Amino acid sequence: MKKIFIILVLVFPLFVFLIGCSTVKPSEVKTKTEQSTEDSLQKEKDNAIERLELIYDNFKIPIDLEYYEEVINNIKINGKNNIMKSNNIDEINKYFDITSREMSSIRDFINKYDKSINNINKIFLPSEKYTIGSGTKNDPYIINSPMELLYLSKETYYGKSAGKYYALGCDIDLDGITWIPIGSTEHSSAVTKYFSSEGIKVQHAFRGSFDGRGHVIKNLRMNGDLYFEDTCLKGLIGLFGGNEGEIKNVGLIDYIVDIDTNPKKLLSIGSICAINSGTISNCFLSGEMKICFDYDDFEENDYDDFEENEYFYDDWPYMGIIVGYNDVISYISNCITIITGYHMSEDFEIIYIGEGFSNCLVVGSLDTDFSYQFIDYTNCVNCFTYINELNENNTCTAEDLNNKYFYINTLGLDNEIWDLDDIIFQNGAYLDGHYPKLRIKDN
Repeated sequence: MKKIFIILVLVFPLFVFLIGCSTVKPSEVKTKTEQSTEDSLQKEKDNAIERLELIYDNFKIPIDLEYYEEVINNIKINGKNNIMKSNNIDEINKYFDITSREMSSIRDFINKYDKSINNINKIFLPSEKYTIGSGTKNDPYIINSPMELLYLSKETYYGKSAGKYYALGCDIDLDGITWIPIGSTEHSSAVTKYFSSEGIKVQHAFRGSFDGRGHVIKNLRMNGDLYFEDTCLKGLIGLFGGNEGEIKNVGLIDYIVDIDTNPKKLLSIGSICAINSGTISNCFLSGEMKICFDYDDFEENDYDDFEENEYFYDDWPYMGIIVGYNDVISYISNCITIITGYHMSEDFEIIYIGEGFSNCLVVGSLDTDFSYQFIDYTNCVNCFTYINELNENNTCTAEDLNNKYFYINTLGLDNEIWDLDDIIFQNGAYLDGHYPKLRIKDN
């Protein structure tokens, strides 16, 4: 009997434990209806997530917008999490709609961007990538052809030239090339025009370093509606459109800027650069500018605004012989410009050259009374002009321009950068080939 009792004592707790484990509380029992509803809800969630995945998989993201892939993926993940936490079909549909709208809006933007890029690529089509250099200060990309120079313009448009170094490896002839300014803009609102310490910003400005190494770029031609209409190139005229970097040691010769359009279609007209917010030094420019404005679309109050309210500063194009506009935080130094012809329509005789010039010389023939002046004298140091032989406003003489030491001692040019040994200035002009030149330094 004692043994039976001991066995019961030992077995009974185990029996109680097993009975307890097999017992389910009433609250934990699911009816078939409840289970079916939960399964149906999960199926709706899975279906919504599958549709989101399909939308995501159909994205075709251009290389230039790769960073959007992370944005879209985060939207998708956030949407999936909200769907998984949904308590009913209405919430599932709500979060699916919100997420799909966010993703679709980005897809619409990408499609428009892709279409715009296709149009731009047609313009940049003949460009060729550099084959020499890595873009560093000690190993710059070397540009040896017009197509490689055009590629720099393309890289700058896509924002890929910032912080990189470029140099010319030879003279470049742009004859027959439809030129796209290095540092262009898509539309007029892409340039913020204001006078402050922050300067003027161009949307796709050049933000690298360009060293011509004494070489020249010749036969630049800029004319036609390509630069005026509502295209990716609207409004900036020059070898460079917008510069926020460094341009140095380059010659621009035999260029022609020929403009005949409504001034409101333009932002800035220059030769080496349209709008400079960086530095330009030791550049030689020789060419012709013809500017004739068409006022057919003007209203009478446009003229009144211009005359009385300095409308020019807000909506009229900047124009200048060296650059269209040199910003308040920018510098242009040791540059020589020879203008073989500068013609303005008689209705418009104001040229804005800007401030921040030092040790610069402008020589040539112009038929506009105002155009040779460095407008802001307070910030233009040691600059000289010789415009038209008998002009009483000239600040240097023909004798000066024939004297090597005028360029070195007075103008302040560096004889190691400039070749000043073969200069002949007669009858108001340099003889062909006998003018200041940059020394070539291919290293």
